[in-house]
Amino acid sequence: MNRTARTVLTYLKTQAKTSRILWLKREWIVLGPSLALFNKCKTFSTDTLSYDLDYIAFKQRLGKDDIQLIDVREPHEYQAGKIGAAINIPLGYVERALKMPDDAFEQKFGVSKPLADDQNIVFHCLGGVRSRKALNLAHSLGYKNSSHYLGGYAEWSHRETG
Repeated sequence: MNRTARTVLTYLKTQAKTSRILWLKREWIVLGPSLALFNKCKTFSTDTLSYDLDYIAFKQRLGKDDIQLIDVREPHEYQAGKIGAAINIPLGYVERALKMPDDAFEQKFGVSKPLADDQNIVFHCLGGVRSRKALNLAHSLGYKNSSHYLGGYAEWSHRETG
């Protein structure tokens, strides 16, 4: 178990009166009020944490210059509006893109290919459904530290434009 997972688990154990922690299929499942903590961490394995980012956590990550934001919406959706410097990799193309050689990825998308151990990879879509699928796919390909924005472009544009 890595240090971050141990820290989260230790904290959650102190909250045992209000939260329930279950061990299931090599993952800790967190239920109860502590779920709202740690950027809405729903599960974490002994290897890494998987994050669902809410608006505030996403905005904080976006404020950092090193975020690798991947918009998994279709090209016509992306062209209608995008968040920051997001690159567009439609959901149906995510697996192929993440398996590409580094130089081919850079040529196709104009940015360096994320490394599997990068902690700044964030997927987003319109409302969180496709980005969750992309996140699960990325995790299965070894990108275990990636996360996704739950609210997606719909929430972002609503909150940013008022």
